Amino acid sequence: MATGEEFLQEVFQILLEEGVRKSTDVTQKVCDWKEPQELRDLLDLELRSDGEGRERLLQRCRDVLRFSVRTGALPRFEYVGLRKGLLPIPKAAEDTTAQKGTVSADSRSKCVGEASFAAVESPPVAHPGWMVTGVGYSPPLLGSTLSQLPVEAQRGTKGPQHGPGVELWKTYYNPQFFNQLFSGLDHHALAGRFLTETLNTSPYTYEVAPVLVLMEEQVLAKLRELVGWSSGDGIFAPGGSMSNMLAMNVARFRRFPESRSRGNWDLPRLGLFASQESHYSILKGAALLGIGTDNVHLVRTDERGKMIPEELEKEIQRVKAEGSEPLFVCATSGTTVLGAFDPLDAIADVCARHGLWLHVDAAWGGSALLSPRLRHLLAGIHRADSVTWNPHKLLMVGLQCSAFLLRDSSGLLQRCHGVGASYLFQRDKFYDVSLDTGDKSPQCGRRADGLKLWILWKAVGTRGLAQRVERAFGASRYLLEQVKRREGFQLVMEPEFINLCFWFIPPSLRGQENCPQFWEKLGKVAPAIKEKMIRRGSMMVGYQPQGSHVNFFRQIITNPAVTRQDLDFFLDEIQELGWDL
Repeated sequence: MATGEEFLQEVFQILLEEGVRKSTDVTQKVCDWKEPQELRDLLDLELRSDGEGRERLLQRCRDVLRFSVRTGALPRFEYVGLRKGLLPIPKAAEDTTAQKGTVSADSRSKCVGEASFAAVESPPVAHPGWMVTGVGYSPPLLGSTLSQLPVEAQRGTKGPQHGPGVELWKTYYNPQFFNQLFSGLDHHALAGRFLTETLNTSPYTYEVAPVLVLMEEQVLAKLRELVGWSSGDGIFAPGGSMSNMLAMNVARFRRFPESRSRGNWDLPRLGLFASQESHYSILKGAALLGIGTDNVHLVRTDERGKMIPEELEKEIQRVKAEGSEPLFVCATSGTTVLGAFDPLDAIADVCARHGLWLHVDAAWGGSALLSPRLRHLLAGIHRADSVTWNPHKLLMVGLQCSAFLLRDSSGLLQRCHGVGASYLFQRDKFYDVSLDTGDKSPQCGRRADGLKLWILWKAVGTRGLAQRVERAFGASRYLLEQVKRREGFQLVMEPEFINLCFWFIPPSLRGQENCPQFWEKLGKVAPAIKEKMIRRGSMMVGYQPQGSHVNFFRQIITNPAVTRQDLDFFLDEIQELGWDL
């Protein structure tokens, strides 16, 4: 036992040093790219008959961290001094514990990183690594660590010796991962993930996971409340794709309860509907459930990627005329590429007329419900029958955390999936067996994904989560203005949400927009730039074609550690890497 504990202590030290601290070092790359065979050789992946010693295993842990992509950079700050006369003095942030090198929970809530992105000012000098905040603020971002602070800065006071001015901080971080709909690392959520792994249990029954079952119940209820439901049901699923598939399965069961026992063989040909911009999990779900991908009807979208309700109506009528039975409509709140929000009220009207199940895939955009400024994007979501929401995306809860939410409170989820295994779900237990929620899921073993979200919510509150969403939105608007100002950058369209889509046009192609081969050549630019950035290790951002549009970059900001400097660097780097193409 002692040996095992010593090994774990050493592994935790590696995690802190290699996984957390080094991710705050500006000299570290986003990725240390290796070709597949080279990486296989470096990792020595072969599994052998005999085990390895402790030192070799510790090195294995270091190698895993070293050669993996750094998606969760956090900032570290060093106080430099005061520059007077630039800004008025803001309210002081109280109760720091700088003698321990950390910012207290109270002062964290006042950090610029959790406030409007506009509060993060440009540096007073052109130096990549300087940050300024108003006197009295804590360092600009959530979860910061402090070093070598004067007493005045430690206490957050604004003594008369300061006067109006700004505090200067030297920043060390490299949050340049913009490749997916997740990035960044939250300390509170990470603590929840550590707890989940340590407990090593499944929240299928109250007797084996009492704390986790009650936490999941509370978190799901809060998410439903934000959707606009006073009651309902739900379960955490292993990702948004599975949540969408659960919706399809429950919708089929409600219409055809006999499908659970008899299968699809005597059902009519079913019709599923989703927009052309919907997530590919709808097609995968149709294949997995035996409905068939040919029976997924992709509805036309407008120029902004939103489903056109009138086209949905036409598709439903067409499918009916062909002898199929429409069943299910998936609207999207926050499409993967363009970040479009389908008009939910109008779609709900169509579903009501035809008696169809309305599911809203809000895996990406659902967190906008937390913000009073942004929740209008999901107007009408309360009319849905079910919702997918992934807090592991915009809220930085950590992979994976996907909630499948159901408006029904009659036990539909249990009736659809439950089989009542007698070795788990005995009905004569001495406690309230309605707390044995595991039979609602197709899974048996299931991760307690609600714990990390509960910890994070307790730490920052609903307002803190809303500020996180709004700050990401503000950051994307700053980047939008910079893209518009810079020569060679061209928007695909004005963004509705956080997805910013644009082309970089290298000097060799400028002024040639009317040439026959312009778009073909431009489509090769984004892949070439991305290869360069990955091999350099400087940053990572996604690209893709979309409809008639050739390859373009899709930039996503979810990490609160991202500042204006980082976004300026992002554009500078693309310009440098693409200049000679």
